Amino acid sequence: MTRALLLPASAVIGEMFAQFTRQAFTIKDRSNIDSHVDSVEDAGVKIDPDELTRKKTERLVDWAREASDIDPDVDQLMAAAWRAALDEILNEDDKRILGIVRNLNPEEVHAMMDMLSDFLYDADIGSRLRSLGLATREFLKAHRSRVRAYVVLALISNTAALFVLSEILPFFQNSATVYYDDVARFVQIFKWAALFGSIIFTGIVILRDSQSFFSYSLTEFGFRIATKIKKYYDGMEVEKR
Repeated sequence: MTRALLLPASAVIGEMFAQFTRQAFTIKDRSNIDSHVDSVEDAGVKIDPDELTRKKTERLVDWAREASDIDPDVDQLMAAAWRAALDEILNEDDKRILGIVRNLNPEEVHAMMDMLSDFLYDADIGSRLRSLGLATREFLKAHRSRVRAYVVLALISNTAALFVLSEILPFFQNSATVYYDDVARFVQIFKWAALFGSIIFTGIVILRDSQSFFSYSLTEFGFRIATKIKKYYDGMEVEKR
């Protein structure tokens, strides 16, 4: 399969490949490339040398240089990422993909697969993926964060209402003399209890869940790349069984 990648039939790009192939991949390099290409072709993505444009061929050359160092038996996460990159070059011819995969590490690749079904709360990884155009930052998108934010807002609103009520009660003192003392005492107790409860609950939420206020989700481009990465990663997991 390496032959299909490295020996295109087009005379226009043949000269460029002649120089490239003289750099002589090692046997291990070729084995790695073969494994990656075979996996992509098994997924239904075919490499037809006669259909390669010069720009696409240049990207394939760059891909081969990088992917030849990735042993799928040693680093499955990065192998899946580089296979997704080859898939992307052949299907979408997106010039961004090589620079993006080159800058990813295994932890970020794993996070991308997890983000297919959930939000990411790790600010460091999230900001990195965001800088690569793979993720976007969201505010209060997670259900848990929204619920707790609503509870805090409700507590604050109720506390404010009780404080306002305590200030306007004296205006009704003459018309409700029988019940005024009891109601006033009730309002005073509950307004301070509500204030104390609001402070405690808000403090707990901030200390425990401050990171979850901001979450990260995949962009449309990031979702496409993550889906391809997961496809090839799952394929390697099946092969191991």
